[in-house]
Amino acid sequence: MKLRQADERDLPGIMRLEAECFGPERFNVGIVKAFLGREDAFIVVAEADAELVGSGMCVFSTGSAEGRIASIAVLPGHRRKGLGERLLDECERGMIARGIRVLALEVATDNGPATRLYLSKGYEIKGTIKDYYSKGRDAHFMVRTVPRKRKVRVRPS
Repeated sequence: MKLRQADERDLPGIMRLEAECFGPERFNVGIVKAFLGREDAFIVVAEADAELVGSGMCVFSTGSAEGRIASIAVLPGHRRKGLGERLLDECERGMIARGIRVLALEVATDNGPATRLYLSKGYEIKGTIKDYYSKGRDAHFMVRTVPRKRKVRVRPS
């Protein structure tokens, strides 16, 4: 399984992931193209045997040092194998490398496996957004703050 940053050639595969994983709640092609073309966004994809089997979409602001994981998608046949966690880790690495310190995301309140993953990675539920996905489909709003590395000064003896 190879993880890499996506480019325009991956658009059909990403759209397939969106359709299979999210159905009517998927991102449309215009939004996905924006993630691929903007300076303040990126998509990580997971590839197995030349097929895209997962993706993570991120958008961020270096000015506020805040980022959002907009989507983590894994095809049903590849779930429960740690791929969602690997995609999350890669999304976080990409944002932290850009100076992002506050990571946020939304997850369906009925998506127990994803909620448990995010909690295990240090995300906290900050609130619930009613009807976020559709009527009757609420979301948890979750946030993780990445601690700044402290500089250690060593005095000569």
